[in-house]
Amino acid sequence: MDISLADVSFCGDCSESYRQWIVVQIDKAAASGQAKSLQKSLATRLATNSSATLKTQIVDVDLSMALAQHELIRSVTSEEIDRILAAPKGIAFLKTFLGNRGWLEETLCSAWDVKIPGNNEQNHATPALKTLFKIWSHNPECAQHPVLRRLSTATALAFTQPFQKKSAHKSKETSLARYQFFRDSWAAGRLHRSFDELNIVEMRYLAAAQWDNDSLKWLQENIRLPLKKMGSACWAAEYRGGTIFGGSIHAPGFYEPWAKAMTYAENIYRHGGVCGSLSHLGAMSCSARGIPGVTVGQPGHCAYGFRVARGEWLGGFGGPHGGTGIALYGFNSTYRDMADEALVDFASTRKSRQHAWQAHVAMDTGSNQIASEAWDLSLNATPLAYESWLEVTLFKLTQSDNLTQGDNVDWNSWNNRLVDTFQKHPYVAFELLALYEDRIASDAEEKIRLWASIHKKVADHWLNPTWNDLAPTLHRQVQKLEMKTEGSMRIAEMILDATSQSEKTFAAAVGWAQKVFPENESGQKRWAALLARSLSNGVSGDQKAQTKLYNQAILAAASVESHESFQTLSRQAIKVCSIQPPQLPEFQPFPGENLSRGGVLRISSTSGWDNPCLHAGILDQGGACHTGREVRPYVEARLPKLSRLTGIVIINTGNRWRVVPLKVSVSEDGNDWTDVARLTERQTVYRIPISRRMRTRYIRVGRDDDREEHFHLQLINAFGRRLE
Repeated sequence: MDISLADVSFCGDCSESYRQWIVVQIDKAAASGQAKSLQKSLATRLATNSSATLKTQIVDVDLSMALAQHELIRSVTSEEIDRILAAPKGIAFLKTFLGNRGWLEETLCSAWDVKIPGNNEQNHATPALKTLFKIWSHNPECAQHPVLRRLSTATALAFTQPFQKKSAHKSKETSLARYQFFRDSWAAGRLHRSFDELNIVEMRYLAAAQWDNDSLKWLQENIRLPLKKMGSACWAAEYRGGTIFGGSIHAPGFYEPWAKAMTYAENIYRHGGVCGSLSHLGAMSCSARGIPGVTVGQPGHCAYGFRVARGEWLGGFGGPHGGTGIALYGFNSTYRDMADEALVDFASTRKSRQHAWQAHVAMDTGSNQIASEAWDLSLNATPLAYESWLEVTLFKLTQSDNLTQGDNVDWNSWNNRLVDTFQKHPYVAFELLALYEDRIASDAEEKIRLWASIHKKVADHWLNPTWNDLAPTLHRQVQKLEMKTEGSMRIAEMILDATSQSEKTFAAAVGWAQKVFPENESGQKRWAALLARSLSNGVSGDQKAQTKLYNQAILAAASVESHESFQTLSRQAIKVCSIQPPQLPEFQPFPGENLSRGGVLRISSTSGWDNPCLHAGILDQGGACHTGREVRPYVEARLPKLSRLTGIVIINTGNRWRVVPLKVSVSEDGNDWTDVARLTERQTVYRIPISRRMRTRYIRVGRDDDREEHFHLQLINAFGRRLE
């Protein structure tokens, strides 16, 4: 159907005088084909007595409407507004959109035009408005219902904004088709009831779904689970790495033979896949039902997350954290969580953005003092307002650069405010800090001191410090120093000192830091000295807490197979924490030396009964380990050198029934394994002769059945001779 001004309530809650005034301004702009005239008229109106409006909450409806209208026109290029004004239905669209304060404000408060650092030259609002006009032109009913208004805007943003990973299976879809798919699904009752309450930001996850509409429709009809069970949707397909004919699922074209016979969703459902395919199946099953779902990349793995309530994301296949496939401000899931917290209260968000719009008006008219006051009000209304933090920081940088007599911006105070605000989101804090840190710290030593002071404050708030947020932050700081190996070691020293009293982060810091020290003697001595100093500066005097720190550090060192760190930490732990190794029964060794001594021991899981401080002893004269309750648990030893074995001695603990049947395997590279024994008798000491001439670097000992049970050992000694 067509739509005209009479079909909508144009500026319905504004005064009659304002409605008449803005209609005249729009008509003038349309007649002249000059959008700038409309922006200028709005700016002039807003600039009048603008300083007085900063001191109170904006309650004047005419002022609210003028601010939103000016912001929309300001954010889009005048060429695009002129094109819309000249297009059929263009004036009707602008009057419909500009005249609906609720729709306009909700749109502008949904990451409409974020100024991405390093990408500020791109205007993302322009293609978004162009796309929204296209959707409205074919579906003017989108202006008539709040749900459809949000859906149309979300679709326009999803198809034009940054941070949307592309997918070949979505490439054939247009924004128009995607809007119509969800509109029709909603009208037919095929979406979850929570869809009606989604805001524009949340609907963006749906509109940006990475599979085509036919696949989404198939998922609607074939995969239906309760909301909180959608984490199991991925298991509708079989986890499969290859075909029965030996072909790999990673090979190009694995799904191609069936591409024309069925949708991509059904293709995966019928033929299976590995983590990437199954995670997409789970996430897209959520999106198809109107439940925000997104894949998340993790080290060597793909998972997904889905939203069950505002600010509450659950995981599927190992999610919900990692590199998100769809995002507002950045692909790291910490941005998603921060945005959820910041945007949860629309009233506060709107107030914050209104003050930001006031700042824009003041900046455009050269009123920097008024702009500064407006920015401050914006941050007070919503402290986590990421867009305002970005813009005001860039504004302050511009102010500083334009000064002729020094820098009057108190960057230290600004930094303190930033850190206090984003303390629970340290990844975001350091990203924002990078914009201005050169104003506080001009050389490497000053930067390290600045970073260290912040790392100490945020040490307990990293979400996934081993890989998702702390590690990337440290890598960026290394690059900032431009000192290569020495810079890496300085950052390692800084982060261990800063986190030595954090039970949550210290182990992850150890795991990151140990990898940057060279394997040569001087590098490893420096690393060992750093560990000793960091641990001695930790929770001294509390042996229980000290032991816990050592346990975390030892597990971190083992996870990255750092022999020097693992052994150094273990020796320190035995001494500092006064830990007594167990007494072992006598056993007969095999010919050769004990090749396990000095190696690294990893276990499949840990538990409350485990003491990692004793893990190294298992490879020498006796220690202990204790996994959690799991199916097929194992203990894996990495020998210091590539070796040829004559035999392996394994000593069990009490509850000998837990370890049998016991399977022993060896490997040269940790990937391809050869079984050398399967033992079913309950014994304390197992002696396994090795007659085959196999090159061995890894030994794995585990239970070989489907029971869900603990696993524990006291000794793994491998005998023979080294090959290197």
